Amino acid sequence: MESRIVKLSTLGGKITTQNVIPVGCILIISYLVLIPLGMLLIGSIRSAPIGEQGAHFTFKNYLKADLSPRFFPLLGYSFIYGFGRGRVSLGADASPIFFQRTGKG
Repeated sequence: MESRIVKLSTLGGKITTQNVIPVGCILIISYLVLIPLGMLLIGSIRSAPIGEQGAHFTFKNYLKADLSPRFFPLLGYSFIYGFGRGRVSLGADASPIFFQRTGKG
């Protein structure tokens, strides 16, 4: 009995209808993620906006941000916020288990 999988090419049966859709989805999602991410990265290491003449690649923007006196307090606030949000989400997830096991509430 012949297989119901339709071969789209003669590349050793590697391209079939079963793997065209997942591979296509992976390619589309990769394109939609990597192109904007690449543009952000390139824009962050250029001295001028993309498309402007005379711009060069530099890490001066990163040094300016990381050596700013406001950097470490803001980094600390970010960790405090992240830790607090993590505690809230874990508390919300674990509370039904706690109340079910203890019979309270």
